[in-house]
Amino acid sequence: HAGEAARAQVEAHGLAARAAEATAQETSAENDMLKAEAEQLLAENSKVTKELGLLEEEASWLRTRQVELEAEHDMLRMQIKDLARQAGAGEAEELRERLASQASEAARLRELHAALEAEHGRL
Repeated sequence: HAGEAARAQVEAHGLAARAAEATAQETSAENDMLKAEAEQLLAENSKVTKELGLLEEEASWLRTRQVELEAEHDMLRMQIKDLARQAGAGEAEELRERLASQASEAARLRELHAALEAEHGRL
């Protein structure tokens, strides 16, 4: 009986060792899979961060351009008033057209800026 018990114990240790090895292999495979997923998420995060940076740069440029256009708009408005006082109706009309064009451009930039802000918020 002692020989059988010893043999059973050896078999039990062998089975336990094989079970531990199988568990270690499964854990290693799971770790590899989780590592690959983590690397993919980091790559996606990096891409989104880069896109966000580009959107912020574009939004900053649009804000600057909007301020410039508003300043030019105000300057043109003052020039129109001056020309109207000087009775230069022809030049005043040309400046009115430029002013309308500038106002249209400013409105377009505001729309672009709003779209970028929305995209920025989405990201």
